[in-house]
Amino acid sequence: NKNRDGWVKVLHDIGVGFNFISYSNIEKGGLISNGYKILILPMSMALSDLEVKNIKNFVKQGGIVIADALPGVMDNHTKFREKRALADVFGIKERLYSREELVTPVSESDLKITTAEALVKENNKLLLLHNKYGEGTAYLLNYFMKNYPEEKLSQSNAASLSKIRNIFERERLTSGIKITTLAGDSENGIEKYAFSDVGGTTRLLGLLPGKEGKDKEIVLHFDSPVNFYDIRNKKYLGSEKEFKISIQNSVPELFGLLHGKIEDIKIITSPQVKSGETISLDFSITGISNLNSVAQIEVFNPNGEKVNYYSKNCEIIKGSGKYSFNIALNDLKGNWKVRVTEVISSIQKEISIKVN
Repeated sequence: NKNRDGWVKVLHDIGVGFNFISYSNIEKGGLISNGYKILILPMSMALSDLEVKNIKNFVKQGGIVIADALPGVMDNHTKFREKRALADVFGIKERLYSREELVTPVSESDLKITTAEALVKENNKLLLLHNKYGEGTAYLLNYFMKNYPEEKLSQSNAASLSKIRNIFERERLTSGIKITTLAGDSENGIEKYAFSDVGGTTRLLGLLPGKEGKDKEIVLHFDSPVNFYDIRNKKYLGSEKEFKISIQNSVPELFGLLHGKIEDIKIITSPQVKSGETISLDFSITGISNLNSVAQIEVFNPNGEKVNYYSKNCEIIKGSGKYSFNIALNDLKGNWKVRVTEVISSIQKEISIKVN
């Protein structure tokens, strides 16, 4: 669990999005059919023959595999293989392993290279290997990531983070979002979560500062200019490639990154209805095309009271959305108000509808 948690934290720290893939999905060819670029094998000592076959096909066709120590030394029944799996993929010598080597696994002291290139050595020990296999690439860490969570808490994670970041930079697989200190150094104490919709018109960036240290100012660097919205604090921060922001310990932040600026909300509806009829709204966002977002709909009766059972959140798809609700026969007559709020920009538009 510590090793998996270490990988999760280090990937968030370098700003890489990921999900988990099951053993059966790999066996069914999911690495290729799902379009993955990278497969990470954390403490994957036991691999089935079908997993091994499909991992090899994935790398041969241009995929990247990254594993920490001892991948594939056992089969899926945890029986030791006479020749470890994926040895040719990682460019290392095949050999039989013993139970004693896995009781308290740390690293391999006698790891032997065949075709691999040693990228990192420390105290005459191979720590990071690189190997070309087919059209793809394999990286083998001769250590585990189980200490990374504690390193992160003690702010001593810079060296471990740098090794993983360098792998992604070698493969030119960066997120396009970089966090630095005011002095321009990499900021290693903030987890980064990036989300985007299928069409790529809307991106969200979540930042989670650590619990240790002081409040700080950081600089966000983007690969191209973005219209930058501070969603939690309801502010538009402009259109640039770099933004200096303040971060508080343990306080998460959420930002919207859009290709245009949201200007207004237009609403089309009937100005009056009768009790028992349907109120229908068609709303659209101006200033930016193809926005995918969410609209918060709030409905208020003639006494100014919010009616929760008529209020809800609605999707904005390609810049527009719809909402309708039925006014009950015993609802108050008079002027009802409907407020529509686009949640990224917090821009609101309110209309009045007379119920007779």
